[in-house]
Amino acid sequence: MIKYQDGRKEIIGEEKKSSWAPALQEPIKSSKSDESENVADNEANKQKIEAFNQTQQISYIGSRKKKKAKFIYGLFNVKSDSKLEDKNVEISVITVRANEAETSRAYLSHVHTRGGTPTHNGIVVSVKNKTDKTIYLDLGNTFFMRNNSPSPYYIPSATQITSGTSTGASVNMGAVANALGVGGTIGTLANGVNVGGGTLNSSSTITYAQRVIPVPAHSTKELDLQLLFPENLTKIYGSKFIHQTNHRLHCLFDKEEIIKIGEERLFTETDSPIQWGVHLIYDTSENITSPKKLSASFYVSKMIGCKYSMMHSFDGAITKGQLPEIYRDLVSFVAWQGR
Repeated sequence: MIKYQDGRKEIIGEEKKSSWAPALQEPIKSSKSDESENVADNEANKQKIEAFNQTQQISYIGSRKKKKAKFIYGLFNVKSDSKLEDKNVEISVITVRANEAETSRAYLSHVHTRGGTPTHNGIVVSVKNKTDKTIYLDLGNTFFMRNNSPSPYYIPSATQITSGTSTGASVNMGAVANALGVGGTIGTLANGVNVGGGTLNSSSTITYAQRVIPVPAHSTKELDLQLLFPENLTKIYGSKFIHQTNHRLHCLFDKEEIIKIGEERLFTETDSPIQWGVHLIYDTSENITSPKKLSASFYVSKMIGCKYSMMHSFDGAITKGQLPEIYRDLVSFVAWQGR
């Protein structure tokens, strides 16, 4: 101990000890039932990926030739690290074709077509609720991915529908004045008085796009169709993929890369030139207080060169005996090779 002239004292070699010490918090241990559920979920997801990829394994069945294929049929596999399902929800995907009912008609209504032939390749993602409770999808944080380019499923928008009735044959000056802010409140059209004694009554209904949408128990919700190759596809997939006449997809391979009739070009998860996927956020609460995620990624695993294509149908190579019938049900795309 050191004593100073001003009366201060300093103790050397001892630290002031506190009588309080924080209680050690025990780590939260997951129950055996939770661990068992996770194992079961992972195993079910693994089996689903394997089953999907096995279904996608088809081969060319026509006559092979050493000539350049005019058309390319591509097949997609699921990446091994994808999460297609958990204990609550399950993701599935389909390719939109010309002969599919409501989805195809909606799809064909907003893309260019030629002779009834779809000139884009569309993907529809469906989310199945496996539980006895309502599941809520957060579309604001749910994305369709093309390579590394995300597109949100939720786009803020509002639709206004106006309806009204009027009586009297003269111009409704009161309503017009109100609408222009002359002698009245700006934007007011209701109950304006006509110069000739008539009246005008109108009302507007505004509907806003939903960011959070419910999926009832044991039901399936289809998300909005996504074009696999949108207008800016060159920025996404590179210069070898372009749109030509009627927005048709063309693959521009170098001379040494050209795919011949009957040839099957294989790709892996890392070297595949076309990849896409879905990043899904959901919760059991409408407020999305505890968000959960499913993320599934797909890659083109095989390109098959064919002489015939989708002229007058989306599966000309099938009707001409180049591809098996099951191709109609697979997740795939069709493109022209060359310009």
